[in-house]
Amino acid sequence: MAQWVDQSDIPRAEPPAPAFEPPAAPSVTARAAPPISGGSSGLAQAKALSASEMARLKGYEGDSCGDCGQFTMVPNGTCLKCITCGTTTGCS
Repeated sequence: MAQWVDQSDIPRAEPPAPAFEPPAAPSVTARAAPPISGGSSGLAQAKALSASEMARLKGYEGDSCGDCGQFTMVPNGTCLKCITCGTTTGCS
């Protein structure tokens, strides 16, 4: 016959500790940037970039597509191709 055992008396194993413990984040202190020469306030003026300049910074040619208007033209041989809609500037 089976006997029921009171399980509250059975010792339970602790779960294993994690094998890897990430290092604590280093403490960070804020420092002021040194003043930039040539300005009275010491802060550089941010320049607003045009859509064409932003496109060039992202690796595009900076020309807008004649069909969709996006600034996503890339070189395609001697012509340009829009990677948004696939239109070319006349070359095939």
